[in-house]
Amino acid sequence: MRGTPVLVLLMLMYYVVMAPLDATGIVVAIVACLAQLLASGADKYSSLSGVELVRRKVKCIYLQGGVFGEAVEPDFNFAQGITFAKTFFQNWPQEVDMVFSPMEAGQDVEYTPGQVIADVSWTDAHPIKQVYMQCDCNTGQMMWDPMAVIQAVEGDDLFTLSPRGTVTLTPDAETIFTPSATANCRYQLPGSEAWAAQMLEKIRHANKQR
Repeated sequence: MRGTPVLVLLMLMYYVVMAPLDATGIVVAIVACLAQLLASGADKYSSLSGVELVRRKVKCIYLQGGVFGEAVEPDFNFAQGITFAKTFFQNWPQEVDMVFSPMEAGQDVEYTPGQVIADVSWTDAHPIKQVYMQCDCNTGQMMWDPMAVIQAVEGDDLFTLSPRGTVTLTPDAETIFTPSATANCRYQLPGSEAWAAQMLEKIRHANKQR
């Protein structure tokens, strides 16, 4: 099949199920798994290559990663698997939108250990709660990753986005943004203090659900 990680297999099943349907999808996944999917060819599950599956079935991908604005520095996530990241950037179809959630977008959304423990007070059988109770997690829990998920689920209205452009990944894992009105890439811009509080409340509300 198209790579061995479980996430790739799950994504393949999603595509296989969706293949007969006239529908689009939203993907939030690990770049390494997506790179393997994009590099794959046809198999017994589909006559389409990984790139063609994405082109036909994915409306937009939301990624936590990238460093934009005036700073030019390596992105931590892409640097951890630069080979996979390069494959992903090279093969992602230009017709399919990409929205990056850079570190600065979630930098001011801090979820403190006390808040986490309080929000899952409805049970002790919770792995995250046990980690926070047993370990020192007061290291600055900024909500970088959830920003991509929130936008994927709730849409663009909660976010301020850059103009459209292209994003090029350098060998040093730098993400270079070049404005272009017809391109497929955008990235989240940092919000106000009130916006950060709103995002945190959304995350806390989800954790309070039994």
